[in-house]
Amino acid sequence: MAMSPFNLNARESRLFRTYKSSKYRSPNCKIWEAARATTAAPTFFKRIDIDGEPFVDGGLGRNNPINQVLQEAELIFPNQHNQHLACIISIGTGQAETISIPTPRWFQRAILLHVVDAIRSICADCEESAQDATRRFEHTPGVYFRFNVEQGLQKVGLEEWRRLNEVRAHTRQYIQMANVNSRLDGAVASICGRERVVPIGNISKDEANSC
Repeated sequence: MAMSPFNLNARESRLFRTYKSSKYRSPNCKIWEAARATTAAPTFFKRIDIDGEPFVDGGLGRNNPINQVLQEAELIFPNQHNQHLACIISIGTGQAETISIPTPRWFQRAILLHVVDAIRSICADCEESAQDATRRFEHTPGVYFRFNVEQGLQKVGLEEWRRLNEVRAHTRQYIQMANVNSRLDGAVASICGRERVVPIGNISKDEANSC
């Protein structure tokens, strides 16, 4: 998933698919180009042009793409009531402020201030999407599972790869919590069982209460 750098406020994402879709054509590109487009976080990696169209990291507007995943499921399964969801796993990168960027240098500020503002709003967008998905599946337990470290990673920046041991330690502590561990067991059971729980046609926002 990537975004156009020309209209970040629109938050319209582009998907790089390995399968055919009836709508919204994906860019025709090589795997390495898709990888570059979907990881082009400003201040870290340059954007890339594919077929004359520039792309930056989709995290600038869709850092939690759960809604896009559900929309895609509705799109690629036209006979929606014969196709079902069994399980959705959503993994976060830590509660508030975990995704951060370093202060831009003086020569970056004139160019990237609007991008910096967009990146700083990622955390709020992430949790908003997670809560929306939780409400959507609240009447169908055992389908949607969200895992996100709650404490300890607030000050770990996107660029701080040397702190992976710290990330690992807080993650282990998180999954050992009783309520999290029980949800992990539930997710494993749901994945292994593959029960046909929610019809694809019932995952849109308009039909959330009927799931």
